[in-house]
Amino acid sequence: MRMRAPLALTVAAALAIVAGATPAAAADDPDPRPQRPPIATPGPVPDKPPAAGAVSKEDLPAGFASWEAMFDEQNRLNDIADRIIAAGGAGYAGLIVDPTLHDVRLYWKGALPDAVARAVDTGRATAPVRVYQADYTDEELRAEAARWIASGLVSDAYPEADGSGVTVEVAGPASAGAPQLPGGARTTYSMKYGEGPVVPLEGESATASTFYRQQDTSPYWGGAQFRRPGGWVCTTGFAVTDNEGYPGMLTAGHCGTPGEQITTSSGPQNPIGQVWWDWDYQDIALIWIYSDVQGRVYTGPWNSSYGRSINSAKTNYVGNYVCVNGATSGEHCAVKVYYVSPSDVTVKAERTKNGACAVAHGDSGGPVISQSTGAAFGYGIISAGQSSVDTCEAGPFGANDGYHKVHFKGLKFALNHFGATLRTYPYY
Repeated sequence: MRMRAPLALTVAAALAIVAGATPAAAADDPDPRPQRPPIATPGPVPDKPPAAGAVSKEDLPAGFASWEAMFDEQNRLNDIADRIIAAGGAGYAGLIVDPTLHDVRLYWKGALPDAVARAVDTGRATAPVRVYQADYTDEELRAEAARWIASGLVSDAYPEADGSGVTVEVAGPASAGAPQLPGGARTTYSMKYGEGPVVPLEGESATASTFYRQQDTSPYWGGAQFRRPGGWVCTTGFAVTDNEGYPGMLTAGHCGTPGEQITTSSGPQNPIGQVWWDWDYQDIALIWIYSDVQGRVYTGPWNSSYGRSINSAKTNYVGNYVCVNGATSGEHCAVKVYYVSPSDVTVKAERTKNGACAVAHGDSGGPVISQSTGAAFGYGIISAGQSSVDTCEAGPFGANDGYHKVHFKGLKFALNHFGATLRTYPYY
């Protein structure tokens, strides 16, 4: 059975809950929902400091002076990849957009359709676009990966972006031998050993007196801790306006159920809003915020009081780097994407440094971004962790345990599903 788990649990339960099964149903929570009061016109509120704070150069790839410079290069290459994807056509195997290589690599089985060839030629006017023949299409490899997952013998399986085969992850050591797929493998595959199940992350709430990641105030930012009934905590994702015009915040689907009120870490006397809509199968949720939100996210360590303005939502590509922002473990920018599902629904990434922390308990729902000069771009919403480590900074719960890999949901996918509009904010 494939195991996955959201990033959320109380400290008392953290040792007992390590994984949960993929939900069996894909239905949204039914309408009608409770009637909400008329949309209020928010009064003046004191603004929070605009300072962005320095981005750590921890594990910064060679050849770049800063993470901002690297993400500027990534954004340039991603724009080319966006045009190639938009062209469509049968035979697509994958794209790798690694800013450290300064090029776009397209893998295709068979001849390029005319529209794709034109997109490639247009892209070559601004950056190298290399086209390679692939052994399999992305569709063929996703079907084979699904067979491995359905076998119950593996922790995970996913297509390689170069169309060469499927990567299969198992929890046991290599000495235990590779599992044998019933009916035999239909494509090439490679094994990765010692890869445990995908795990959920929540944590016990802390208290504070002034605004920062652990105790946000209105207008609320993404990347801050919020508390559920029973003491479970998660992280806010991105500020939005929902499809009915109300202020909202995206987060992970396992971080609440519709109608459940959420608060700051100080408890029920400081309500933020309530979970309004969720899709548990895809692990995304929309919170109705009672007061107001702002298109900014906290960045930096777990106890920071600064952040960045959000510019827009971006598409994920294999080879991209992202910054993962959770209220428990803080910000980690040396996180590299190794898998993107069709339509940018599910993305998998890992720290580039072996054994380093990407996420910890309590980070579920947090924003995944890139930091460009003056602003940030949204990429996704933290869903789960995998491959346990004990190298996380001791944040609000005083624990160092966390995960080397992170699974997140594409931001564009979540916005489209809820019919929500991303809140942005001026940047300098």
